Amino acid sequence: MGTVYEAEQISLARKVAIKVLPVAVSSSPSRRARFLREAQTLAMLHHPNIVKVYAAGTAGERLFYAMDLVQGTDLRSINPASADDVAILGLSAAQALAYAHRCGVIHQDVKPANLLVDGDGNLHLADFGIAALLQGADYVASSGGTHRYMAPEMQNGRGIASPASDQYALGVTLTELAHGAKDNHIPSELTAIFNKMTAPEPDARYSDMEAVADDLHRFLRHEPVLAQPPSLVRRFSLWTRRNPAAAIGAAVAAVCLVGFILALAFGFVQSRRAFMQTQAALAQTQAALAQTEAEAAHAAQALAEALTITDINEPDKRDGELQRALAAAEELAARFPANTDIAAAVEQLKKARENHARFLKRRGGMGRRPFRWTPSTTP
Repeated sequence: MGTVYEAEQISLARKVAIKVLPVAVSSSPSRRARFLREAQTLAMLHHPNIVKVYAAGTAGERLFYAMDLVQGTDLRSINPASADDVAILGLSAAQALAYAHRCGVIHQDVKPANLLVDGDGNLHLADFGIAALLQGADYVASSGGTHRYMAPEMQNGRGIASPASDQYALGVTLTELAHGAKDNHIPSELTAIFNKMTAPEPDARYSDMEAVADDLHRFLRHEPVLAQPPSLVRRFSLWTRRNPAAAIGAAVAAVCLVGFILALAFGFVQSRRAFMQTQAALAQTQAALAQTEAEAAHAAQALAEALTITDINEPDKRDGELQRALAAAEELAARFPANTDIAAAVEQLKKARENHARFLKRRGGMGRRPFRWTPSTTP
């Protein structure tokens, strides 16, 4: 279709890429129209992960347009170090496609060769040669693509292209990229994301590319992904990765508890001659431990729930959890009045409730307008 050259824009003394339509192809009205449409489509897109167009024109019988010169390579030559690196590149591509879809543009040829990576590791979506404009519709008649990455609905005579077909192509691309990573371990969450993106039926895929980007963000933050609700064990594993300090504290507490139980067992063996007395003392100790453990667990659970519910769209739920946590802490303070840690926790929770009350008051004055978090567009 065209040849890309490295060139210098003399007026601004900068390196650019020039895509030129060969003379042999320029005589075809349909190919000339396609070439111009590609330049016009790129010119209307302004996103850090999409190649920018600077100018277009003719030189004799040749058509050309100038664009960003991406100093790097494409995904065909990339061997990511880990699954996280694959997810970062996928996130950039998903954000670029989400922007293009919002502008009514379907790429139709997402594949490794059209995803360029510069020297800083930034990804750039390129080659909109067969891109199509939705013009208010949900899909368009497909104008082709690369068979290896084409969604099922674009093949077998169906010829339907939509944002979901771009999602499918990106899913296949990222799956190949992940299998080529130096660390060949692909977490089940990332596999689930790719499987959802490449579901045979469009309705089984993500609703849009924003949803893909959101799930990749969750994966990178070690949070449960929507594509695969995790088991309780996996949830705990992800929680420990997000909260290593708390996980270490829990492990230390568990070791202390095990050590205490082992000490009791050792003392029991060494005190066989006083078996009845030791058994009675052990029963009392176990009852006290059970009571203390139940109280501590109740307070810890209430505190954990209150401190991990951070969604500002559920302030009423957060207020209830803070109230429960404060009540549990005050109960422990009454039972153990000399414990300074419990007293400090009570004061901390009181202050948290006061701050949250002020937030609710301000929120009421703002008419309960929801907040929307917008993910970063850079990896």
